[in-house]
Amino acid sequence: MEFGKPIAASRQNYSVEVEEAVNKQINRELSAFYQYAAMSSYFGRAEVALPGAALFFGKQSMDEKSHAQKLIDYQCIRGGKVVYTDIKAPTKQQWSTLLMAVHDALEMERITTKPYWSFMNWHRIKKILSLLTSSRDSTCRNKLWKSTS
Repeated sequence: MEFGKPIAASRQNYSVEVEEAVNKQINRELSAFYQYAAMSSYFGRAEVALPGAALFFGKQSMDEKSHAQKLIDYQCIRGGKVVYTDIKAPTKQQWSTLLMAVHDALEMERITTKPYWSFMNWHRIKKILSLLTSSRDSTCRNKLWKSTS
């Protein structure tokens, strides 16, 4: 959270279900941050020497960290509690080709975003929006629509 940013005085119209969904996404983003950091460090090694790939994956890592931080800040402002889970070490920490790493990154992005934006999981989005509507949580609903437009 940024220094001096307002902290919620109380929790209002913020359902437990939405809080849990936000926590799950925070942890997915942090896991992706960790994986991209591993990719960046691998391609930055002297014996691999692909500085452009290291820079690219480093930027992706920081983007994922930024996504997590925005969700953390939001959770705190709404009066929710951030619950962290263990982040496992990346199962793969070296790649035979850059193409394989890009393939793995694409697959990771599918996993990270699938619960919210996949057509196959549209029912989850509808469930979250239904929860927001039923709890009259216009702040969260507006934030979600703003971030997707």
